[in-house]
Amino acid sequence: MFSNNLSLLPLKNFRFLSQFNHLCTKTPFPSDPLPHSQSQDPENDPSNHFSKKIDDFPMNISAEAQSHLEVISKDCVLETLLSHKADPKSALKFFKGAVRRRGFVKTVDVLCLLVHILASSPDTYGVLRSLLNNYVFADSSPTVRVLVEELVECSRRYNFESDSRVFNYLLNAYVRANKVTDAVECLRLMLEHDLVPWVPFMNILLTALVRRNMIRDTYSLYDEMVQRKIYGDCFTLHVLMRACLKEGKIEEAEMYFSQAKDRGLLV
Repeated sequence: MFSNNLSLLPLKNFRFLSQFNHLCTKTPFPSDPLPHSQSQDPENDPSNHFSKKIDDFPMNISAEAQSHLEVISKDCVLETLLSHKADPKSALKFFKGAVRRRGFVKTVDVLCLLVHILASSPDTYGVLRSLLNNYVFADSSPTVRVLVEELVECSRRYNFESDSRVFNYLLNAYVRANKVTDAVECLRLMLEHDLVPWVPFMNILLTALVRRNMIRDTYSLYDEMVQRKIYGDCFTLHVLMRACLKEGKIEEAEMYFSQAKDRGLLV
């Protein structure tokens, strides 16, 4: 049958088949072994050629890339941050690099040390606020008491100047994160440690409490501040009177107004 089919092919197809057959007989397949003369030549040995290429390949790793591969310990991070205590920008640069290192864990003591270093220079106040805002927004942040107590202890341990800035920024971060209950606890812990809350941040917290109808907490928190002779300003008075009027307590609103006037507040 096959010979009969061939007879039906055109003449030009016969020429193509004869040329293809001639090419196949002259060209060795890839699986054919090399001629004996070539197989004795080491330069033609594929395995030698491949090995040479691997050996010649440069395996140098930059110092920066090598540092990222090395495991970094918490003690090393603390010691290095302390060595940059007088240079907050340098400390921040190291911290950003340490975050990308293997084995790095952002523990509370490391964070608190960096926070106090950043608080020592006006040039890094903005970075400090962003750092605390991001940390508080994260669900993995520790409890308020743990964080505040560690900040207090860190300040004593490493001889930082007493400054309420860190704690006021933290207080504001809790309010911004809509963690009002945590913000109230933060403020009370500040008062326990004789850390004076800034009036603008105090007003922001009182306003948040009134908006959430946490009126009793508003009164209670203000009374605690008055005991420490922290009376606030006109805006504080406005928030307190608003809280009273929300409950229909006009007489109490008048009482807060009279007390502020007696203290010399210009209303």
